[in-house]
Amino acid sequence: MSIDLFKPYVDFVFKGLFRKSPNALKDFIAAVQGWSPDRIQSLTYLDHSLNKQDIEGKAGAVDLLVELDSGERIHFEVQVVPQPFYPERSLYYYATRLYGDQLNRGESYTELQPLVCIHILLFNLFKEDNAFNSFQLLNIKTHNPLTQHLNMVFLELKKIERDNTLNENLKHWMEFMREPAVYRNELEKQQAFQEAYEELERLSKDPEQRLAYFSAFKRLKDEESREKDAAVIKARELAQTLENGMAQGIAQGIAQGIAQGIVQGKVEGKAEGMAQGMMQAKIEMITNLFCDGMSIEKIAQLANMNPDDVRKHLNL
Repeated sequence: MSIDLFKPYVDFVFKGLFRKSPNALKDFIAAVQGWSPDRIQSLTYLDHSLNKQDIEGKAGAVDLLVELDSGERIHFEVQVVPQPFYPERSLYYYATRLYGDQLNRGESYTELQPLVCIHILLFNLFKEDNAFNSFQLLNIKTHNPLTQHLNMVFLELKKIERDNTLNENLKHWMEFMREPAVYRNELEKQQAFQEAYEELERLSKDPEQRLAYFSAFKRLKDEESREKDAAVIKARELAQTLENGMAQGIAQGIAQGIAQGIVQGKVEGKAEGMAQGMMQAKIEMITNLFCDGMSIEKIAQLANMNPDDVRKHLNL
């Protein structure tokens, strides 16, 4: 009997899946880092929780933290719903603190090991079409790295089709993370993916795990729904701003025309004021909606604009 596979981007599924599939995890890490699959000989799973004073006031559990045989530490974090100031949040909670927690009092800085933070996102964070973005501390002028000890990677799963620069193995892992059932026949032929699919199927068939999964999935959907409702409310407020901007523009245009005492000036002033008011409100609206994660097509439909014009105003 066939069964619906769990979505790997649900946090406890991700953690359970890759804790039981070390070869799959090694292959995933190698794909992200652009390494040969045999670059990682072994890895060790590390238990780690952040300080309890995190953003929501809850214990800050790290999704997955491993140490490679080379000493490098790899941290995975999965985020489904957009978070305000996510780059700053990820830098504070998952980069600097995980890096700093490597040392105990009195230990030498030579004991510090490189840290790679890999964030798997089910929303668009950056304006660019790149689904893979990697950051280091660099010299602004020469682009020489300050250190190789901190690397932050963001994988945006909604941009897979838009990015033709992804290496094939990384693209496959991102597809697996987003829709494992869709690519099963193609990917399961590879050993690393076969291990991941077998473990995902085992988890998906476990009655206790299914209860936990549907509870977690419902929470994610509820949170996502709240975010969308907030975006709709903001859109309505911006639409009202647009209407007010039109009225203000009309009034300013007429006033300018009257002051000039020329009928043509009244007409031109009215049109110019209306256009400026409308455009100013529209730009504000589309910028806020894009930052909230709404797609270009939906923004264009809401603003009654061509998608290319929306991209132009967003400098995409």
